[in-house]
Amino acid sequence: MLGLSLSVSSAARAAEPEARRAEVEARLDAGAPYARRWYWGWSGGFAAVSALQLGSLLVLDDPGLRADAVVGGALAGVGAISTLALPLSAASGARSIRALPDETSEQRVARARAGEDALRRAAREARFLTSWIAHAGVVGANAAAAAVSRWVYHRPWDMVALARGTGLVVGELKVLSTPTDAIDAEASLLREVTVAPTVGGVVIGGRF
Repeated sequence: MLGLSLSVSSAARAAEPEARRAEVEARLDAGAPYARRWYWGWSGGFAAVSALQLGSLLVLDDPGLRADAVVGGALAGVGAISTLALPLSAASGARSIRALPDETSEQRVARARAGEDALRRAAREARFLTSWIAHAGVVGANAAAAAVSRWVYHRPWDMVALARGTGLVVGELKVLSTPTDAIDAEASLLREVTVAPTVGGVVIGGRF
């Protein structure tokens, strides 16, 4: 019975990568549309706000409004650049995985592993983009902008608080709206604990 169990278990493990491949690729594709909207929406939105505020310097005469436009435009520009610079592989879905050959069993296993690696990478990126580092970046950028507005341009505290409070809310909305489908998919598809009976006890294994 033990020999039969080991034989069945080995066959199941051999078939597992190919069997899991379709589900992993489907989860990657399912999260891609929202990831693309988030990535291009936030980067494009920040770029548009930056261009609008910096462009307003051509028509503004009031020194205070010009100072607000400079600080706000620079901060929005930083938001656009930081969004574009950080990778978001979830936006491409399983497109690169589907391009891999799958004619032989070895190629199918390699494709399945590539899909799992892509899902882990997307989950890792999502965890970083929603981590305390991302929240600290939002707070730090707005605090720096507030300091420049107050002590470089001498803007009144109420105007600084209004502008940077708005910036803080927008930045937090960006972090909180980050695509996290890959995290859930990784947890459900790639993390598991198995318990197998053996002579004299059990063996506990994990896949992470």
